[in-house]
Amino acid sequence: MRPAGSAKWLSDRRRKALAFLDEGHNLHETARLVRCDPSSVLRWRDQRAVEGESVFEVKRASGRPRKLTEKQRSRLTTMLLKGAMKHGYPTDLWTTQRIADLIEKRFGVSYHRDHIGRLMASLGWSHQKPDRRAKERDNAAIERWTREEWPRVKNAEDLGAHLVFIDESGFCLIPPVRKTWAPKGQTPVLTHRYRHERISVIAGLSVSPKRLRCGLYFDFSTDNINGEAAAEFLRQLLGGTFPGLSSFFWDNVAFHRSRPVKDLLARTTRLHLEAFRPTRRTSIRSSTFGPS
Repeated sequence: MRPAGSAKWLSDRRRKALAFLDEGHNLHETARLVRCDPSSVLRWRDQRAVEGESVFEVKRASGRPRKLTEKQRSRLTTMLLKGAMKHGYPTDLWTTQRIADLIEKRFGVSYHRDHIGRLMASLGWSHQKPDRRAKERDNAAIERWTREEWPRVKNAEDLGAHLVFIDESGFCLIPPVRKTWAPKGQTPVLTHRYRHERISVIAGLSVSPKRLRCGLYFDFSTDNINGEAAAEFLRQLLGGTFPGLSSFFWDNVAFHRSRPVKDLLARTTRLHLEAFRPTRRTSIRSSTFGPS
């Protein structure tokens, strides 16, 4: 059986033992000095006489054999990349217990969940927190709007207008985000539907005309945000927070085009309202500042 110790340490011990023999020490003295059996010293001496310097080459310990073959490890990676829901789980999060159960079910190999972390690390995976992403998100439309439309609407700086980005949200029917296993350097994405229900909040993130100051304004409601609540929020912002020109941005949900919002637009000349959504963008205007 291979003795304990690194390959380098064992190789150095052989060199010391044979050096002691060359200095005139006998087998037993040499064995005592390097702490080994005299028969080992004798074997090294005879091996050097035949093989020369190769006697000092010590193989690295092979370690405990892997439970999964390379082919099985490759198949496991493929299965994990499909997501947990493809294997019957209610969410796409990979936990150590889920991975252990999958391995036992597909390969008949039993792993304790505490050892799954080392297995995943050897596969190049790490424990990460997924990014949220709405199913309705249209990345191509967002990129196109940013490239083609944003240069036009951001001229508010020249006009001395505040930019205010408004959105609504609700608590707390969105599933919590937990850590899962994924390939290193590839942040996993948890896709789900966004449900905006109570408690509801409407908020605006503002940027000053010279881009020197930012502000956050919000209001809560125990009911869903509707057209009247949205119009009231706009009135509060226009009433004292932004006395000058303002360019507001929000998505194109139905209540943003409701009668209370349109009535407010008809009564003010200081508000430019830019509505957009992931699939297309429309513009509702109550004044003529800035190009159309």
